[in-house]
Order: sequence, then C-alpha cells, then structure tokens
Amino acid sequence: MLRHPIAALLRVLWASAAFLFTASLVGIAAAVAASAVLLGFVVHRLAGLIFHLSLAAIKILGSVGLGTLILTSAFLGAVRARQA
Repeated sequence: MLRHPIAALLRVLWASAAFLFTASLVGIAAAVAASAVLLGFVVHRLAGLIFHLSLAAIKILGSVGLGTLILTSAFLGAVRARQA
C-alpha cells in the first residue's frame, strides 16, 4: 500500500499535465509550420501571377509603343509629302 497516495496522485497529474503541455506545444508548432508552408505556397503563386501579368503588360505596352511609333512616322511622312 502506498504511504502517500495523494503525493502519488499529484505526481501522476503533474506528469500528465507536462505531457499535455508538451503535446500542445508540438501541436502549435506543427500548426505554425503548416501555416508557414501554406503561406509560402500562396506567396509563391501570387508572385508568379504578378510576374506573368507584368510580362503581359510589358508586351502590350511595347506593342502600343511600336504602333504609336509607326503611326507617328506615317503621319510625319504624310505631312512632309504634303508640304513638298
């Protein structure tokens, strides 16, 4: 028979509390790690989307700029031809 059953019970409760606390810390760490991985994936996808949209915008602006240059040179050529 135990000499101090309450002390033994307190030791068991303390060990259980320590185990649960450690398990909860591990669970929190796992949740934070999973959130970081998910956030990294989202940021990576978003960065890729922004990059491709930027390339598309550069292509469009380049085409508009080239078209403007062609129209301007044609207009100036017509003006010169008319003046001559």
